Amino acid sequence: MNSERGTVNFQTMKLIQITDLHVGKIGDDSYGVNVRQNFLDVLEAVKAENPDRIVISGDLCLHDGEPEVYEWIKGHLDKSGLPFDIISGNHDNAAQIAECFGLNEFLTDGQLFFKKKYDNQTFLFLDTTDYTLPETQLIWLEKELKNLNEELIIFIHHPPVKSGVPFMDNKYFFIELLCSLFKVTQTLKVNYTDQFICRSLKVNYKV
Repeated sequence: MNSERGTVNFQTMKLIQITDLHVGKIGDDSYGVNVRQNFLDVLEAVKAENPDRIVISGDLCLHDGEPEVYEWIKGHLDKSGLPFDIISGNHDNAAQIAECFGLNEFLTDGQLFFKKKYDNQTFLFLDTTDYTLPETQLIWLEKELKNLNEELIIFIHHPPVKSGVPFMDNKYFFIELLCSLFKVTQTLKVNYTDQFICRSLKVNYKV
């Protein structure tokens, strides 16, 4: 998100986002797809890109949160040597992720949301495990945005804008909520991946 409240001084970073792993337990039916091998293949490809960080943006598990799945994923992420951050999706359990990945300090009312700063760049990581942004999280988000005077990157599992995918558009639409917290004209660039298409959207909103 670009705020118009101050001068943007964006630091160049190479970020790679991986989302919707949907890894099951050993023996789970993943509809004929070897999702574990797919994740390992993607991880190898990511390593070759030498990113500054990677972000795993939710739905690590096939159906519901599974501690053994999180442990398996964490083991391979640690082995890769890549610095990473994790957020929860609707097929996850935020408390289990926090426990496995050592993020309990960021767990509030069962929600996993937090702020980090890398190379003077601010990142907010939100939690839509329950398909929404609960009040506790909104209060925190409003506080974080109140004195914003720099470029901000927000990671959120569900798409914040309408994307042309009816199933998603009818359920998840956070842009009005997010922009109302800024109370200014916003330019939002969203990269949203559905089943087959990566969509890059640039949307102007005035609240």
